[in-house]
Amino acid sequence: MSDALLAMSARLLRDGDAAAAGDAAEVATLAAPEDARAWLLFGACAARRGMLERAVVAFRQACTLAPSQVESWLMLGEASLDLGDLAAGARALERAMTLDPRAEHPAGRRARALVARALAQLGG
Repeated sequence: MSDALLAMSARLLRDGDAAAAGDAAEVATLAAPEDARAWLLFGACAARRGMLERAVVAFRQACTLAPSQVESWLMLGEASLDLGDLAAGARALERAMTLDPRAEHPAGRRARALVARALAQLGG
């Protein structure tokens, strides 16, 4: 059931219906609370809707459940930065880059780009 809900949620999010996608992803987190994919997708839906605090909670749960998943750390870092929590954002992005030292994963490359952008903004 969880896989079907996740597939439906991902499809709805791709189609631009973040509210319905979030509802499906939330049900998936309830059906399989140990599934990091469900929490990551739920966080992505919340972030898309501008519900950043809710997104951060979901991304933290995804990171707890799957601490080696680069994408979860990236999403947590990005949402934290968007909330203005620079320290939490930096820690999460650092973890994403540590997990992907050669920048082979798209999330690892994105983490590096966010850090570079933040450093450029700080420098000038």
